[in-house]
Amino acid sequence: MILRLIIILLLIPGFIKANESINVAYASSLHQAMKTIIYGFQKETNISVKYASGSSGLLAKQITLGAPFDIFISANDNWINFLNKKMKSNKIFWVSNGLLLIHKKESVDLNRFLMNQNEKFCIADPKQSPLGMHSQEVLNHYRINIPKNNLIVVKDSATLKSYTLIGECDFSISYSSDLSNYAEKFNYEFIDNKTFTQIQYFITNLSNSELSNKFINYLLEKNNTRVLENHGFIIRE
Repeated sequence: MILRLIIILLLIPGFIKANESINVAYASSLHQAMKTIIYGFQKETNISVKYASGSSGLLAKQITLGAPFDIFISANDNWINFLNKKMKSNKIFWVSNGLLLIHKKESVDLNRFLMNQNEKFCIADPKQSPLGMHSQEVLNHYRINIPKNNLIVVKDSATLKSYTLIGECDFSISYSSDLSNYAEKFNYEFIDNKTFTQIQYFITNLSNSELSNKFINYLLEKNNTRVLENHGFIIRE
């Protein structure tokens, strides 16, 4: 009787065994929102989602070395294009973001930026992290040259947030989606979006499996884009 029930369930369209799983890699700036989305997906489908977050560049390089990810979500399409030179996969635009200057002063004008000799300016690594790349664009636009002794370069947006919150940074450039982490402790300015290239997150399906397609469709549902909007991301219809 039990065996017959199992066979019947397996024949039902859309039935997924509870022990099936997918592996997802995503930019660290998405982590808080992705935890909520992944929890909802697992609860709704009974499919396990194993995930890793980090700088988009580091994750892309891990994928080229054989890391078994089914889906990759990058904070720009440069790293997806990098992967596409080695493997063919489609990219789907998902969501946008902005930038903040976080600081401890009453106000800061980037057009007349000055810092003291003992102050520290933190940015994510421009070579590995899209946040770092955009931060460098901002500094270049305003012709701000931070002396090496005053500059702290960290690996990704999550590390930058940690450094800022524990007080290691007098200034830092962060994603606007992280504003809720800073608003009560620091002062901040939104950075003019004309001073850096548009921040866009892209999804790519590396395995093109039934499960990965199911998860991507779930990510694109309006309820889940609202989760992103609630975390400060910009939804473009």
